Amino acid sequence: MRLGLLLAAGLATVLAGCAALGPQPAEDRGRAEAAYRERAGALAAPEGWRMRARVRVEGPEESGQVRLHWAHEGRSDRLQVRNPFGQTVLEIRYGPRGLQVRDSRGRTYRGATARMVLQRRLGWRVPVESMARWALGLADEGRLPEVLDDRGAPLELRSGPWRVTYGDYRQVEGIWLPGDIRLDREDAEARLLVEQWDLQGT
Repeated sequence: MRLGLLLAAGLATVLAGCAALGPQPAEDRGRAEAAYRERAGALAAPEGWRMRARVRVEGPEESGQVRLHWAHEGRSDRLQVRNPFGQTVLEIRYGPRGLQVRDSRGRTYRGATARMVLQRRLGWRVPVESMARWALGLADEGRLPEVLDDRGAPLELRSGPWRVTYGDYRQVEGIWLPGDIRLDREDAEARLLVEQWDLQGT
């Protein structure tokens, strides 16, 4: 009987701890949103950023693990997808001039064709317009994340069919940035384990 009471008490403690780690209570939402906006403003200050990560992709057509080198400058992004041997197998550029993709054979594709190439390689449509904001832990323009922590850092955001969840935050130049980013939809999943962040202009 005493053992049963101890187990019950232990279970209650564990459940209470899990509840504390879950979505914030409604009374904290306003403060969390204010912290999120402050964080978003701080992330608008750097002239650019760089990220290096390991990426695991699961899709209906293709699955595997690659390394990602990502450089963001102003309104432009350059993503180099590398195999385990360090060779660039795909380069993605996105900016005011649209989307450009170059494969391992040096063939370059632009616009709608580039989107088709990406979709054919991965088996699902890549949300290139939102990628840079999601990487930083920012929702699409004009939207707020579904779940925030008390630092104003998102734990979950949604956009169309996509759900993005975050973890392993670390401070970079005084700003909380995610180290574990998961994107999933009904037919696809990708996980980024960030090895290095570099904020420029801070």
